Amino acid sequence: MSYPQLATGVTTVDTYAPTQLIVGSSDVITKPYTVTQTGAAMVVGTVLGQITASGKLVRHETTASDGSQNAVAILAVPLAAATGDVTAPVYVAGEFNYAALTYDADVTTAAAKLATFPIQSGIKLRALV
Repeated sequence: MSYPQLATGVTTVDTYAPTQLIVGSSDVITKPYTVTQTGAAMVVGTVLGQITASGKLVRHETTASDGSQNAVAILAVPLAAATGDVTAPVYVAGEFNYAALTYDADVTTAAAKLATFPIQSGIKLRALV
């Protein structure tokens, strides 16, 4: 079956490239959180840690000592480059493809990536085979 051509002069604005971020059969739960940005853009799938004193989420950083060294959530929407706080939806539970996430630069091996979230976390990381 063939489909008709688009009208002359029509330009494709965007394309869909699936990431297979969400995998498995667990319920996926999102919650709005205050995310503190430090200038750089953040992509969907960025691993986030929570600052203990403020409760705000930031990029997960394994060498931090403010609480953000513990991964607690995954960013559910892209955030443009900015500085300051923004309320954004994050994944707090579900099963996710570990290879589709964006980690702290110190998390480099598959084993380290799969162990990013604690066992008692609602987030489970899986390897797609």
